[in-house]
Amino acid sequence: MKYAVLVVEDEEIERNSLVELIKSRFESKLVTCGLAQTGDEALLRAKTLQPHLILMDIQIPKGDGLLVAEKLREAQCTSQIVFVTAFSRFEYAQRALRIGAVDYLLKPYSLKTFDEVLERSINRLDELGLESGFSEDLTGTFSPSNLLTSRAVGFIQEHFLEDIKLEDIAHFCSVSKYHLSRLFRSYKGLGVKEYIVQCRILHAQKLLQQGQTVGDAALASGFSDANYFSRIVRKYTGRTASDLRSSKKV
Repeated sequence: MKYAVLVVEDEEIERNSLVELIKSRFESKLVTCGLAQTGDEALLRAKTLQPHLILMDIQIPKGDGLLVAEKLREAQCTSQIVFVTAFSRFEYAQRALRIGAVDYLLKPYSLKTFDEVLERSINRLDELGLESGFSEDLTGTFSPSNLLTSRAVGFIQEHFLEDIKLEDIAHFCSVSKYHLSRLFRSYKGLGVKEYIVQCRILHAQKLLQQGQTVGDAALASGFSDANYFSRIVRKYTGRTASDLRSSKKV
């Protein structure tokens, strides 16, 4: 199997260099599953793709790499994080260790150092006995269609409490709504609208189990009122809204 790597770097030349080094020197063990240029993109890609390894520059726009790593750890993201940085100051190293970084590449790095750092990461992943969470096509590369669906899922999970529509998700993914709709159903086994409703019901269930009333949980989960919420729950789960309090999952 190959381990999936997310590359987070805002400088195009350095980003492309990392991708090419991964491909040329570790083709049998690693594959780049996604790219990000900003902190916001890094958070979304990491949560959506769940890569085994993240190579992340510390100096990136919209949230530095250390802040992104802290947020990922708060979100229970288990990806190994290797920082790529020009900073060698002790306080950066201390903070990186506190948030669970496993290694770092200090710019400018040699090919020998690059190989050593990635080999250590691969060895750690081998010891954990992890399995890839991605579908691979016959050429051994990750399917663009599957990654596109994952990108849509990530957007929905970030915004399902808002009034999002298929058009909004398609625009975010840079595809037509018809193409996205077909792909989504093919990979997820349900439509985009159904998936959004599912996310909202699960959110409402958590609120109900925390002691909120049906009406409050419904409104806080994107439903217009308690009656509509109850009808939707019955339609999609065959249960009553009150049943969700004691149910372990929808």
